[in-house]
Amino acid sequence: MSLLDWFLLVLLVAAGGMGLWAFYFWWKRDRYTRERFAFSGFSALLGFGILILGGLSFNTSIVGGPLFILLKLFELTPWSAPPSLTPLEAVLIVLLFGSLVYAYVRVFTAWTGRKSLAQHEQEQNREAASVLRDIKLLLSPRPEARQRRAPYQGAAEPDPDLLERPESLVWHERARQLWLLRNRSYRFEGEYDPAHNCWLGEEKHTGALAVLACYHQAPQDLSELVDYARKVADNQGRAGIELIVALKDQAPAPEETFADCSLTYTSEAALLVDSVDFSNYFEDIRYRVERARLTDSDLTLQDVYTPSSYRLESEKNKIRDQTLEAFIHDWLQANTQRQLALLGEYGQGKSTASLLLCYHLIKQAETGADVRIPVLIELRGKNLRTLTPEELLATWAYHYDISVQALLHLHLAGRLLLIFDGFDEMDLSGDTEARINHFRTLWRLNYPEAKIIVTGRPNFFLGSKEFRRALGNAEQTHTLYLAPFNLDQIADSLRKADASTRTEILELARRDGKFHEVVARPSLLYAVSLLWRQEQLSERRHIDSALVIDLFIRQTLKRQQGKQDERPFMILNSAERHYFMTGIAAYMAAKNLPNQIDGHQLEEAVDRLVAAIPDTVSQSVGAVGNEDSHPLRSTARREWQTKRSEIMHAINTDVRSCGLLVTDPTKDGNFKFAHKSYLELLQAQTISRRFSTNETEQRSGHSIANTWKLGIGNLQGSDEAMGFLAELLQETLHKRGISEEPAVAKGLWDILVVDKSSSRQTIVGFFKSKWTAAADSLACQLVSRFGIEMSDIQADGVFVLVSKIASTAATVVAAAVIAFIAGLVIVKGTVVGIIAALVVASLALAGAVAVAGEIIALVGTFTAAIMGMVMEPRTNAELLPVLVVMAVGALLFSLVMGLAADFLADHKTTIFKRLQLWYRACQDLGLPSSAIEKTAGKGMTALLEDAQARHDGGTSDQPDNDIKQPVV
Repeated sequence: MSLLDWFLLVLLVAAGGMGLWAFYFWWKRDRYTRERFAFSGFSALLGFGILILGGLSFNTSIVGGPLFILLKLFELTPWSAPPSLTPLEAVLIVLLFGSLVYAYVRVFTAWTGRKSLAQHEQEQNREAASVLRDIKLLLSPRPEARQRRAPYQGAAEPDPDLLERPESLVWHERARQLWLLRNRSYRFEGEYDPAHNCWLGEEKHTGALAVLACYHQAPQDLSELVDYARKVADNQGRAGIELIVALKDQAPAPEETFADCSLTYTSEAALLVDSVDFSNYFEDIRYRVERARLTDSDLTLQDVYTPSSYRLESEKNKIRDQTLEAFIHDWLQANTQRQLALLGEYGQGKSTASLLLCYHLIKQAETGADVRIPVLIELRGKNLRTLTPEELLATWAYHYDISVQALLHLHLAGRLLLIFDGFDEMDLSGDTEARINHFRTLWRLNYPEAKIIVTGRPNFFLGSKEFRRALGNAEQTHTLYLAPFNLDQIADSLRKADASTRTEILELARRDGKFHEVVARPSLLYAVSLLWRQEQLSERRHIDSALVIDLFIRQTLKRQQGKQDERPFMILNSAERHYFMTGIAAYMAAKNLPNQIDGHQLEEAVDRLVAAIPDTVSQSVGAVGNEDSHPLRSTARREWQTKRSEIMHAINTDVRSCGLLVTDPTKDGNFKFAHKSYLELLQAQTISRRFSTNETEQRSGHSIANTWKLGIGNLQGSDEAMGFLAELLQETLHKRGISEEPAVAKGLWDILVVDKSSSRQTIVGFFKSKWTAAADSLACQLVSRFGIEMSDIQADGVFVLVSKIASTAATVVAAAVIAFIAGLVIVKGTVVGIIAALVVASLALAGAVAVAGEIIALVGTFTAAIMGMVMEPRTNAELLPVLVVMAVGALLFSLVMGLAADFLADHKTTIFKRLQLWYRACQDLGLPSSAIEKTAGKGMTALLEDAQARHDGGTSDQPDNDIKQPVV
């Protein structure tokens, strides 16, 4: 074969590969900018154009020429020379090429995909699109070119309007509503009379004319209004007149008298007095603080509560000496319209601080002090996007038989403090817009006289941009972060503990910084104080959050089992009860539920967990506790065949009443875990137990995870669950004898990134580890040589240069398969052969597009080879190993190149997300950078640090200002 033949073959393959890339970029145009489509499409058309010109010049068939070369490679060609170009083929090829050029130009000029900054600037300047300009921009290595080809994000407006204050109801509307709330025997059905500033109606019992006059201040003379009322009464035949003067300000005592009408003065303050009966609500708050016993203790919240410290958002490391309650008191007294966001991590006491704030304000109100009435509204499980402000208040008010309209009027008058607790537990908060829509509803209650506090975890938001969109800027919202307890606060919170426990905990907290991080969270400090003697915590070397919560959960379930004699309905043993609690938590993770589950969902979860429970769970309890260790589903334990309904009813009752679930007061028929940290730890345990050294725990973990199809990705939205998982996996590695920091990092890599367990190795996991390592190595080399700042340019370089090699290799494989089948068709000429050739050729051509396509190409290759063996067993059997090696090589090479490009710039693959989880887990465990770099390499560590910084800092400090508040 001549050099020209080889050139035409390579040109055809390259042009075909570039054409497939152009199609892929058009197909995924919501992810890629016009510049990439311009480069790939132009390169493909240029290659095809040269190929057509070559065929016309040398009078060689454009299709038959490359086919002749391929068939000749396998000694299957029926021709002695390449076929000549026929007139019909020339016309068809030219028409096809013209159609491709037309389609390319139309798509390019009317690009509907993602825009680059350069394209946006061109559109703003009304410049015509240019293919060559886009290609030059894509291939340019200069930093300014990199910035201009970055995706256009949209400009942020200068001032956010998230917390824009809606207008209050005008006074005459509010006066009418308030009067009717207090006096239901009146009716005002007509329109407001602005000329006389009054409503006209009637007193329903006496039939008298009712005149509600609305003024901001007391009028000097009412005679004109009385004369008007007399004329109306005469026209309507009314027997009497009741004149009600409603003033916005304080009302004077009536001095005037009129012979034929009664006169009543009232004011906004008078109308609001006793408009709402808060007694049931106040009693509920007092009970929760003064009398409700804490878990496994005789103490109340009042006995252990210690005011928290805080820091302002603008002061990163400065903790204020002032307590949180003192700051809130000053804020309530200040004449400001800035609202308050109280943020903190799990266990730092956000909900407790909100409850105690309500308690103290209620106590002040009962002494006659002029304070706002605190209204504590828990957001757990609520879907605020579908609620109006009145409906949101109604979700709280109906529990205490309070009128929503009266409550809203108190809020409008500045008499309430609304506290929305736990925005991170709202329902349906999966994506950015869903989360923002929740806050739209909250801030619709932001009236001029309003005082609003929202509480939640800061990691609810993806970055500072979303954070600002939801909570507003520093001019609109005070953002406070709860600070961890210092030693003095720890000592004060332990004031009811025995002296020796208090002293030992404080001493260890002084010596051990890791332990201090645990007990600096109020909820964990309480758990540690209870377990200090029972579990000999002082003798343990490693004390982390997961250990403390796990021990507390086990202790709680153990105490429940100790009440067996008091609760004859208990049907589960302690190990089974722990299994069901873990299984329900896993169910909630798989269904993306907040810390709230309704009765029907709970029954569904219990029913499937009963069917899935391994026998070893029931058998794992000891004989000392007098617990039944027969398998739960065995007939030796219960009469399942005849009494299944009764048994299931008993199990459901046990799960609801004797485990970690409590009734959720915010929604009838719903349940929650007593603390959200219980839910998050149990979810993490479901994953960690799959890698446990204990056979029973391992079976339990696999059973639950497989029942709900739960994977590590289901925990990705919860930083706390992932932190617990890291701690649990570290403990598992320690039990396997892996304790050195680099080895721990490598063990976490195998579990979190590769899904590899030491006890089992899958084929997929083996190959995943190899191509991930190869892509990681390539990315590390590029970052080490050119720096993290050039990562986007490096990714483009891999795309433009290296990935084309992968595409070409895949296309070569596809072309070889096509040629092979075509030769068989020519020789055999059967209908079945022709159909098979078309199907396999289509599959093989699709294989050159991307990773998924490469897999299809692999299938096509196998199919082609097998068909070849059937049709020509002696001639073609030898080709099978060659075709397999070529296809697998192209597949793996494409995977490595695609992953490397994604690592450098896009960060969209599942593997990179797992890498981020692994990196965060290493950080949570405090592993040094040297241990992380030894596993991932310095370049990948730098990429992960950069990705984490983007996640924490967001893409912009300026909020999007698309949240408009309605006028109320």
